[in-house]
Amino acid sequence: MPLIGAAIAPHSPLLLPSIGKGFQSQTKKTVRALTALAQEIYALRPQVIVVLHPHGPTHPGSFVVNVADQLVANLSEFGDLVTAATWRGGPMLGHRLQERAEDQGFPLKLVSEATISYDVAVPLLFLPPNITTAAILPIGPATLDRQTHVHCGTLLAEEFHQTRERIFVLASAELSHHASRAASGGQRPEGITFDQAVNKAIVKRTLAAQLLALDLDHVELAESCGYRPLLMLAGMLKYQRTLARRLSYDSPFGIGLLVVTLHLA
Repeated sequence: MPLIGAAIAPHSPLLLPSIGKGFQSQTKKTVRALTALAQEIYALRPQVIVVLHPHGPTHPGSFVVNVADQLVANLSEFGDLVTAATWRGGPMLGHRLQERAEDQGFPLKLVSEATISYDVAVPLLFLPPNITTAAILPIGPATLDRQTHVHCGTLLAEEFHQTRERIFVLASAELSHHASRAASGGQRPEGITFDQAVNKAIVKRTLAAQLLALDLDHVELAESCGYRPLLMLAGMLKYQRTLARRLSYDSPFGIGLLVVTLHLA
């Protein structure tokens, strides 16, 4: 079955009430959008949620697929010792992806890490509890060029279209870390233009072309941790008709927080 949907969501721990108690007025817009996104995902009844994320375990020169049977959220590094959540992993799909990658000589490595990084956990924690029957498959980027990240997305899409499972793809991606004066490192013009380019590309359905056209020096100065997951998402949707709906964009901490749903035709 083809993909049933995709989305872009931020992963700042401050979005969670247990961590961002003093920032609720600043995050209200994004939290409202994430709550609406969660309901849309629930309505689609996915059997697998693939999370494209920027942090977590890395291996030089290889994309990383976490095939642990069970995934556990641990937010203790942010002072949250209470939040506990577990999800079922998606090892079967992960192994099929590895077989396809090996057939094509593509660099993709499997790992089994029960504890997931916050960039995977935070967006998932907004999902309704009764969606926990869906398997979760985190996929991290590689230290490779951006065209290879687009190619990775295309490879993933090829496998997803061969499976009978209902698959939803969530790109856990924050935009520039210098999007406004509230940023700890200050505002940068490259941060503003980067966020504008991504927002424009999503509306015009030119995400892959726009991301690949960006000047790499400007991308580096923008400091977007979500750039590589967005490239992977772009490759995945390159030949797929989509209808994008932006639920919110804000930069309360100087970091571009974008929430988008991508309905597939």
